[in-house]
Amino acid sequence: KNPFMISGTVVNAGQGTMLVVAVGEHSISGKIKKQVYASEQAEESPLFKKLDHMATVIGKGGTLVAFICFCVILVKDLAIPPRKTEVWKVIIHTFIHAIGILAVAIPEGLPLALTISLAFSSNRMSYEANLVKTLDSCETMGSATTICTDKTGTLTANR
Repeated sequence: KNPFMISGTVVNAGQGTMLVVAVGEHSISGKIKKQVYASEQAEESPLFKKLDHMATVIGKGGTLVAFICFCVILVKDLAIPPRKTEVWKVIIHTFIHAIGILAVAIPEGLPLALTISLAFSSNRMSYEANLVKTLDSCETMGSATTICTDKTGTLTANR
């Protein structure tokens, strides 16, 4: 009925010829693994959601401050009578200042610091004989007071 074999199939007796039609993530077992692990990777942890929200707020605030500084410096430089340079040079110089303010306002090292913190947490959990599959689980397990496992000691996702 179904002429296909899945990798790892054992033939007990007989002989035959085989044609490989898919390997890796294109095979049946690869597609299953891809679906299982894709559902785990698609969900973002609550800590990283908060981090993204905070970065968005900081970015919008930095943009607002940069725009206000651009306007104030531009008015100051163009309104004061002793102007020694051309208008377009003043505008470009003021724009460069605003871009510099915006670049300083965005925290680039915050995601890295969070990842390093979770890595240290994972290392500490391994010293306590807890095997951690992903760093996000350290965030979740950090606030747990009671852990219920099956007979092998494995935590599952109710699937």
